[in-house]
Amino acid sequence: MTTSTLIRTLAWCAGINYAILILWMLATRTVMFPMWQRMFKVSESDANRLNLLGIMLYKIGIFLFNLVPLVALLIVTR
Repeated sequence: MTTSTLIRTLAWCAGINYAILILWMLATRTVMFPMWQRMFKVSESDANRLNLLGIMLYKIGIFLFNLVPLVALLIVTR
């Protein structure tokens, strides 16, 4: 695998992950909260707390596994 292929792959992965993150944030109130309330009987404040924690962990994962290696490759190849 060439460096340019790896850079393109990491860029696509970051873009797809951010699209998933945006969909997650948009679907929270309309889809996820009613589902969690039916399945787990959680309050709205607990659901908001869990959702924020999940979003933060997912965003940290995107930074660590997609963006940091992408930036490092871009720096090394320049």
